Amino acid sequence: MNIAFLISYAALWILVLLDTIVVVVAVRQIGIMHLRLGGGGAMALPAGPPIGEPAPAFASRDTRGNLIESPWHSGRNSLLVFVSPGCGACPEVIPSIRAIRRADRRRTEILLVSNAPGESNEDYARKSLCPVIVDGDVVASYAIDATPYGIAIDHQGVVRAKGVVNQIEHLESLLDHLSDSSDSSIGQHMASHGIGVNEDEHILGLHDD
Repeated sequence: MNIAFLISYAALWILVLLDTIVVVVAVRQIGIMHLRLGGGGAMALPAGPPIGEPAPAFASRDTRGNLIESPWHSGRNSLLVFVSPGCGACPEVIPSIRAIRRADRRRTEILLVSNAPGESNEDYARKSLCPVIVDGDVVASYAIDATPYGIAIDHQGVVRAKGVVNQIEHLESLLDHLSDSSDSSIGQHMASHGIGVNEDEHILGLHDD
């Protein structure tokens, strides 16, 4: 009698533990799906110059030694993406930056700005196909304290949008503020050219020049 009770009691606890594991796994998967699907725009933080105000001009050299100046001085829209070597989320958004760079290269200059030296900066430049500036003074002039963080600046040097950019939808939402009302969104432009992001291959339909 006692043995049967102990067996049933142990079996009950095993079932409880199994149910707990199932719930934890399900919650984790829901969280992953939420991060992947996104759907919202970039979350704006107090960091960076105010929207509607002129962006700080700069001139600095990228990781390859090229002189990089404020793109709006040549009449181009620009997207500055602030990264850092120790940023855990930055490598995850690099494939999205590359996809958008290939789709929107003629309309928008995309620059990555790092706050400190590190091997990751070379990886960011190689994988994103974008120049990477390592300049703490530029980061300080923009008052950026969170990465990855994007700032959309129009061809006149005015800040049009800003926010945390953890996924491609966040980047698109910033670029949408630079588009004329007659332009299609960057997402539609990418879709029409068969450009997308894939977790395993990182980039689908993209080939280096």
